[in-house]
Amino acid sequence: MIAHTPVPLDGLRNARAATRDADRHRGGVNAWGNSFPAEELPFGAALRVGGIPFVLPPVDGEHDHVETLGQAIRIPPASPSLGVALLCFGEMGDQALGVDLYGHGGEHLPLVARAKGWLVPRGEAPADAHVCSHLHYPGGYELDPLRPALWCSASRWEAPVAAALLRLGINPLFHLVAVTLLHAAPGAAEAPRAAHGG
Repeated sequence: MIAHTPVPLDGLRNARAATRDADRHRGGVNAWGNSFPAEELPFGAALRVGGIPFVLPPVDGEHDHVETLGQAIRIPPASPSLGVALLCFGEMGDQALGVDLYGHGGEHLPLVARAKGWLVPRGEAPADAHVCSHLHYPGGYELDPLRPALWCSASRWEAPVAAALLRLGINPLFHLVAVTLLHAAPGAAEAPRAAHGG
């Protein structure tokens, strides 16, 4: 069994992904001003994607997520972790991001996170994604073929690590919405697994 700990993104959010019906014109995920429907993203609450619970932070003024530009995410004290999961999406198709995890014991684990493209065809419902019912266009009109999606990208490492810091690489097309650490539940045995990016 796996336990989960949300990692706060306080002070790191620098971009806007979601708009409400009344402010669609403020969308900016891509060059065309498209955005997620904010009413379908539970900011300030939990969202389960790919079987992993993520806590979406409350919207911080104009910002609701992280455009990855080398930020350092400090991890609150927690039991040793077995891996990390990112709730993310790729602008302009699939995107990769180098991520470095540092442990309190001096460990350094380089990882590669992969975010799938944020737009999926109508009717698709991937198991590792949260797909919204519609895409916001800045002019207020509706086009039906595409739906915006958030994806779960998980990585595991070989042995438990008392994680202290995640340092993101630089890729402004990789968008990070939430982070969750993975732990062995109390009393559960977890077989070692090779470190890899999901």
